[in-house]
Amino acid sequence: MAALLLLLNVMENTPSMQNAQPRGSELELDMRKVAMAVLKVALLLELLFVVGDLVFNSMDLCDDLSIRRIWNIAREQSLPTWFSSFQAQLVGLTALLIAMAAKRQATKKACWAWIGIALFFFYVGLDDFVELHERLGGVVDRSITQFSGTAPAKHQSIFKQSYSWHTYLAPLYSIVVAAIALFSWKPLKKAGALLYFLLGLTCWATSQALDYLEGLRGARDAYIAIGNALHFSHPSYVSHLSKLVEEVLEMLGTTLIWVAFLHYLGLVAQGKTIRIAYDGKPQTLNNDDPIVS
Repeated sequence: MAALLLLLNVMENTPSMQNAQPRGSELELDMRKVAMAVLKVALLLELLFVVGDLVFNSMDLCDDLSIRRIWNIAREQSLPTWFSSFQAQLVGLTALLIAMAAKRQATKKACWAWIGIALFFFYVGLDDFVELHERLGGVVDRSITQFSGTAPAKHQSIFKQSYSWHTYLAPLYSIVVAAIALFSWKPLKKAGALLYFLLGLTCWATSQALDYLEGLRGARDAYIAIGNALHFSHPSYVSHLSKLVEEVLEMLGTTLIWVAFLHYLGLVAQGKTIRIAYDGKPQTLNNDDPIVS
C-alpha cells in the first residue's frame, strides 16, 4: 500500500501531469517521470523484502514456518519470488508495447526483435516462479546419465562442478542475453537509458556467479565453516545470506532493465494516443446505464 501511494504521489507531482491541459478524455504521461517512479517503488519493495526476510528468518522472531516461508527470499513461491516473477512479466509487457509503438518507424525485423525480447522476459517471469531452469537442467543431467551410463555431468570436469542447469542451459541464456544487449545498445543509448541497462545486466551476472558458487561441491561446508568462525547461532545463516544477496541482485537487475525499457518506450511512443473501440465502432454509455450510475 505504501509503495502504491508513493507511485501515485510521484505521478501526481510530475510537472507534465500538473501543467497538462485536459483534452477530452486524454491522459498525458511523462514516461521519464514514470520510469523514475517505478524505480523508487521497486527499490522500496525490494528493501521491504530484505527486511522481512531478516526479521522473520534470520532473527527468529516468528516460529511459524508458514509465515517465515512467505518472506523467505531464498525459497520459491514466496512473496519476494512473486514480485520477481511479476516484475519480469512487466518488462516483457513493456518490450511488447515498444514493438507496437515502433511499428511505423522501425523495420519489421526490429519489431519482431522486440517481440522476441518480450517473450524472453515472459519466460523469465514464469521461470522465476516455477524453477524451470533448475528442473530442466536436472532432467537433462539424469537423462544423459541414464543413456550413457556415466556419472552425472557435474562430477566429470571442472566446467561441470555446479548445478546442472549451469552446464546445459546457462550458455544458451548467455547467448540470448548477449543478443538482446547487442540489439538494444543503440536504441537505449539514444534514449539515455543505456547505463540502467548495463547496471541491470551486471546485477544479473553477479547473481548468477553467486548461484554458481553456491552449487559447487564443498560450498555448504565452506558456508558452515564461515558461520562457525563468525560465531553465528545458526551456521547455515551464511548460506541463506548468500542466497538473499543473489536473489536481491537478480530483482534489482530486472528493475534496472525495466527502467531502461520504460525510457525507450517513452521515446518511441511520445505523441502517440490509444483509441479504444468496441466491436469496431466507438461506443458511448448513457447516464442511466448500470455501469455509469
